Amino acid sequence: MEIGHLRTTSKLFGIDYHRGYAVLTDWFNEAGIDTMELGNQKYHLGRHTFVNLLRKSGADIVEIKELIGHSDIATTMIYTNMLPEEKDEAMDKLNDLFRKPTRKPVEFTLRKIG
Repeated sequence: MEIGHLRTTSKLFGIDYHRGYAVLTDWFNEAGIDTMELGNQKYHLGRHTFVNLLRKSGADIVEIKELIGHSDIATTMIYTNMLPEEKDEAMDKLNDLFRKPTRKPVEFTLRKIG
C-alpha cells in the first residue's frame, strides 16, 4: 500500500524506530518546534498524530492497526484520541434526549364493571 510517495510495510512507513525518530526530528525542526522540550516523545507524538489523522480521514481502527504495525488492536486504541467532532456528536445525542417533546398523557376513565 502506498501513502503519498511512501510505501507501507509492517513498520510505520516501512522504516524502523531509529530512522523514524530522525525523520520526525527533522519535521519538527522544520516546523519550528523545539525538539529539546519534547525529548524522547517525538516518535511517540508522531505516531499519535499519524493515527488520529487517519481516523479523521475516515480510516477504521483495523486499517490503522495494520498501517501502524500493531499485532493487537488494544495497542492501537491507546494511540487514539476522541476527535472534537466526536465529542460534539456525543453531546448532541444527550441534548437531543432532553429536547424531545414529551408525550401528552393518555386520558382515560375508569368504569366499574358489573
